[in-house]
Amino acid sequence: MKNRVCVTLFVVCLAALGSTGRTQVAGTLPAPWKSQDIGAVGQPGGASESGGVFTVSGAGNDVWGTSDAFHFAYQPLSGDGTVVAEVASILGTQAWTKMGVMIRASTQANAAYAFMLVSTGKGLAFQRRTASGVLATTTAGGSGTAPRWVKLTRAGSTITAYTSGDGQVWTKVGSDTFAMPSTALVGLAAHSHDTTRLATATFAHVQVTPAARPSMERLQVSANARFLRQQTSGKHVFYLADTGWALFKKLNRADADAYLKDCAAKGFNAVQAVALWQVGSSSSINAYGDHPLVRINNRYDPAQIVTTPGSDPADPAAYDYWDHVDYVLDRAAHYGLYVMFAPTWGYYVSGTNSYALDMSSNIFTVANARAYGEFMGRRYGARTNVIWMIGGDRSAVYDNGDFRPVWRSLVEGVGRGATGQSPTWSQPHLAWDRLLMTYHPRKRDSPGSSLWFHDDPWLDFNGIQSEYNAIVNKTRTDWNRTPTKPTLLIEGRYEGEVSGDKILFTGAYKQRYQMYHAILAGSLGYAYGNGRIWNMLTTDETWKTALNDPGRVSLGMVWSLLGGFTDAQLFGRVPDQALLDGSVGTATAEDLLVAMRGGDRKFALVYSTNGRNIRVVASMLAAGTADAFWWSPRTGKFYTGAGSQTTTPFARIATGAGAPIAVFDPPGAAGTGNDWMLKLVVR
Repeated sequence: MKNRVCVTLFVVCLAALGSTGRTQVAGTLPAPWKSQDIGAVGQPGGASESGGVFTVSGAGNDVWGTSDAFHFAYQPLSGDGTVVAEVASILGTQAWTKMGVMIRASTQANAAYAFMLVSTGKGLAFQRRTASGVLATTTAGGSGTAPRWVKLTRAGSTITAYTSGDGQVWTKVGSDTFAMPSTALVGLAAHSHDTTRLATATFAHVQVTPAARPSMERLQVSANARFLRQQTSGKHVFYLADTGWALFKKLNRADADAYLKDCAAKGFNAVQAVALWQVGSSSSINAYGDHPLVRINNRYDPAQIVTTPGSDPADPAAYDYWDHVDYVLDRAAHYGLYVMFAPTWGYYVSGTNSYALDMSSNIFTVANARAYGEFMGRRYGARTNVIWMIGGDRSAVYDNGDFRPVWRSLVEGVGRGATGQSPTWSQPHLAWDRLLMTYHPRKRDSPGSSLWFHDDPWLDFNGIQSEYNAIVNKTRTDWNRTPTKPTLLIEGRYEGEVSGDKILFTGAYKQRYQMYHAILAGSLGYAYGNGRIWNMLTTDETWKTALNDPGRVSLGMVWSLLGGFTDAQLFGRVPDQALLDGSVGTATAEDLLVAMRGGDRKFALVYSTNGRNIRVVASMLAAGTADAFWWSPRTGKFYTGAGSQTTTPFARIATGAGAPIAVFDPPGAAGTGNDWMLKLVVR
């Protein structure tokens, strides 16, 4: 009651002043609110806030047709969200004096907008212009005038309007689809319907609420320490990532959103990106010209982070490098994508591409690595879609340098920032339970991170980088280590990888066999890479054209194979070459056979890289009869031995003790590109 009395007294004062038709609001708005006249208003308007009550005055001929004139108090809203207010009072002389909440594409007079309004004499209405420059339309919202509550909710491209008498029970007025940017302007609109006079409204209970940040289940290592699972549901998670190392630095908001959306559409459930990527000198700025760190003598200091107040992308002074990283991580979560998040590339810890022989690029020390890590942990440690990738294409130890202290200091900093405690890298701690971490080595390391960090409690799973012909051996080496930890092929050879004018590794076939070699050898997933996408190239053939490269498109077929197994079966799978009789071939010759079976021996998968015959030791499977299926990694479908699509087994074999060797001949002639997966299921 006290608040309403205060508002009433304020309006009475305004009424005494308003008879001149020149009432103008004096005062200020709290950040991040701004206000301005939109279009040709005739009389300058204004806005202020005091004690939670907003007062907005505006003139103008109309908010209608193809162009508008009014006063707008607003702030940016990125993505989905809601604006709500009580139009507590209106002081105006025209029946179509309009006051209410608005979501608007821009401050241009012809911009798209949604306006849930209260008028002085024409009742309530949901008025809108669904795209720039088109005619406005309206939906009546019933009779009445102030005081009245109004609300707009944005969900994707749809905006819905509501009204209420008490702010508790809401009535939907209408909804429509709009062409608006991801970041729109949202706030309070005041319009007098008269270019010679202002009208004024007071707004109480004003709230702009962004939609809750998209939340994904945090990942953790499975109970058998072999794979990944969702922390709460316990569901098995197969990691399938696209590699976009330069994502945070090179792409603007629109391009980043388009890239992430495409990743999800292609079947990826993760992306891999680096916070500090190519941070030399002036080339270190991101798409908006922002630096991540303070430069001293043209060198970055990781202990001095560049941040600015606010995060409005429409305000270059407010929207800094790290606000952009925030946005990309949010959009990744929106599309259901985990992010393998590297705080820095290894270049800045252990030297240039000469691998520790040239330390001119090194900016990290034990001390500033901990400080930088603490910032990263504070800012990103609570994000459930982040997987922490320490390293970055570098060994931790070289003949002329041991960089483990720096990497471990960075890890400790992340743990401190995330928990507010002081974990040490060598001891179990809440931080290491909460944060999912790995290390990205170089391809010359054999097998990879396990050389230096396998026994560190912060390392949840090992990382491998490999040439295509060493994937199976590196993965198996990690699989056989104790204590048991999962392993992941973080980086293989790229599709469309180019050196000078020479294409080194390309095509869907080679991407497929890298992935299936890794999976059946025991990797918890696979990370795809493309020579034009990882560095977000914008010259010649750009990263955008590479989004539909055949290898990138084909990898999503794996979901039709994995979908045929239960979580228990996927958690229990075991690489087992002993299932194969005779020569298994080599990856170099592209005739390798790779086998995996269920922990209960009731299923098996065998990948024939080039479609050559498979000899299965059926006696190693559980006793019974096994249905045999040919699955094509090219189409994601099942086939008969003759190559016709089918949903039924093409053969059945005896399994268990005493069963003979079973020989299978894949469809087609053995050769490059004719890869097949044999699936056996014991009944």
